[in-house]
Amino acid sequence: MLIDLHTHHLPEKAHGRTIFSLSVAKKNEVELLEKQKQSSDLYFSVGLHPWQVDSQWKEYATCLEKISKNKQVIAIGEAGLDKYQGGIWDNQLQAFEFQALLAEERKLPLIIHCVKSMQEIIAFKKQLQPAQPWIIHGFRGKSTQAQQLWKLGFYFSLGEHCPPDTLRAIPAQVLFLETDESIIPIEELYRKAATLRNVSMEELIQQTNTNFLNLFSLTSIDFNCKNMT
Repeated sequence: MLIDLHTHHLPEKAHGRTIFSLSVAKKNEVELLEKQKQSSDLYFSVGLHPWQVDSQWKEYATCLEKISKNKQVIAIGEAGLDKYQGGIWDNQLQAFEFQALLAEERKLPLIIHCVKSMQEIIAFKKQLQPAQPWIIHGFRGKSTQAQQLWKLGFYFSLGEHCPPDTLRAIPAQVLFLETDESIIPIEELYRKAATLRNVSMEELIQQTNTNFLNLFSLTSIDFNCKNMT
């Protein structure tokens, strides 16, 4: 089964497991969570994007704490740091730490948006020593940086703009694929990744399925392993 780990598109028919990235700063997306309760293949990550962090971010944090208890929420995020388009830096740091600690409390993976802030993200990981997985979404760094981050315990979700050398270099056991805001179907991203990594589609799908089962709580998402084959 294909897994789209991070998307901002709601497909009419999900081709596999789709994790929709929901922002608590967007009322229409919060309402969407209630409307999608019956969709067996659609799940949510919930967070406060660094672009939406402002002086009132703690009000959003209260909302996030509440809806993160929903059974269809299987990750916190996208949380993160962004030195280009993010809000006031001190607020970003506080909001990210809050979400990282919430992920620990809820025992959920943390999906991370990072722009020109990797050293700060690494520093947080070393400081907080999280038990839950941290997944960098939309990673576009060089293969050498990917190797460094892998050794520090990070996971990666890659989209259409990931450099080919990086896509080839990332160890299979920490790899996911995502559409994010791209219009390219997730199937096409899998085909491209399989070709670049010189593996079959079946092998790549099986590996990402295994990674998914290893990282996400089966009890919280009521996931049947037979559906993954």
